[in-house]
Amino acid sequence: MNKRLYPVLAAALAASPLLASAQTYPAPAPTPDPTAQQSLSASANQNSTSAYNGGMSYYNQQAYQAAANTAQDISSQDASNAGSGYDGIGYSDAWQQAADQAQSVATGNQTQADAQIPVQQQSATSQGASYNAEVSAAPAVAQSNSDAAQSAASSGAAQSTTSIAQSTGVPQGQPTVTNHTGEYLIAGAATQAAMNGLSVTGFTANKTAYQDAQNAASCGNPWCAAGWMAANAVEQNIANGAYAANVAAAPVLGTALNVAAAASALNSAKGTLQQIQSMTGVTQGQTAGSTNTQQALAQTTTQTGVQQGQSATAVSADTSYTSAADAQQNALGAAAQQNQNAAVTAAQAGLAGLSAEYSRNAANQIASYDNAQAQSTGDPTWTQAAGIAQNEVDQQQGIYDYQQNIQNQAIATGNTTAAQENALSPSIGGTLNTAAQNAAANQSSTTLQNIGAQTGVPQGQ
Repeated sequence: MNKRLYPVLAAALAASPLLASAQTYPAPAPTPDPTAQQSLSASANQNSTSAYNGGMSYYNQQAYQAAANTAQDISSQDASNAGSGYDGIGYSDAWQQAADQAQSVATGNQTQADAQIPVQQQSATSQGASYNAEVSAAPAVAQSNSDAAQSAASSGAAQSTTSIAQSTGVPQGQPTVTNHTGEYLIAGAATQAAMNGLSVTGFTANKTAYQDAQNAASCGNPWCAAGWMAANAVEQNIANGAYAANVAAAPVLGTALNVAAAASALNSAKGTLQQIQSMTGVTQGQTAGSTNTQQALAQTTTQTGVQQGQSATAVSADTSYTSAADAQQNALGAAAQQNQNAAVTAAQAGLAGLSAEYSRNAANQIASYDNAQAQSTGDPTWTQAAGIAQNEVDQQQGIYDYQQNIQNQAIATGNTTAAQENALSPSIGGTLNTAAQNAAANQSSTTLQNIGAQTGVPQGQ
């Protein structure tokens, strides 16, 4: 039974002089079984951890692969010069030695890149299993919450019935609590599940779109690049569609929960009051079973014999409640979109920067080796080889610095928009509350004035 029933119940019982001293008791706070919630939380945490591990492994794989490609390029340049160095005695094989050393660095990084693939596969398997566990655990959590709510409602109802019996001397039959909390708990389940699915779809599409863009960048001809960029556009459309659908689903979820909550309270109050009336023989002047103002007034007329001024059902022209937060909601949506864009930009720049960092480190390792050989042998070939590697170090450092700057700017934008979202959310709620109160006050004032005019009895406002 919803806790909002008790003030209504108290007012109904107080209508009879015999029950004036009876007391009702609120339901204690529900205490759901924590085991089910712990199981759901553990699955959710594992899902998140697996997704994170898989993502980081993918980042590392791409960075190691970039480093391997850089070292391979240096090795190829060194190998192309093999046999061209003359040290006064004969042709030096320093170029070939430099090429072999660079190839060794390339092979090491390729091995590291390949080692990330099993990690990604394991993370994907773990993520799938934990997601299925989440889906399986959700009904148990809902049932636990429902059981706890019913237990708490029954406890409060039992105390109230005992108090009525003691105060009136009339034994009270224990009404069966007509609890409908299940309607509220499951009302938004389908919409929430759909939103979760859209989130996964959007994440997957963004990841694929980025890979398509990477593939396009690595193409050797415009036709190959055009094909991959077309695939990239398809994935971006999928991601944008999933995001838009998720935004559209949010108010649907809120509406479903609001409607279910109202129906739950209404059904619980109606069923319980009918049982009390049948057991006590005292007519309850209660309109909780009504679904609109017209029905409530008709019931009051029947019970009291006094014709009610039926003008309260006039439709209000006050639209302030529905329009009050429109501008704020639009601002929140814009901030959320900008925040998402900043997050994507930061992630892409982070990956590009990480790849440049690994490539720089590989090239620096080769340059250090070549410089050391140049100092120990005096062979100018090693100095030239070191110059090739150092040139790659400088290029990759420039890429790293550029991507780092983009990432820092995106992070700053993300922090700013997140702050805007946090500031807007409570203000929207406050705006809606104030608008709802004003709309209700205006409607109430109009209704009372109409009743006073029709009955000839001024209504206190």
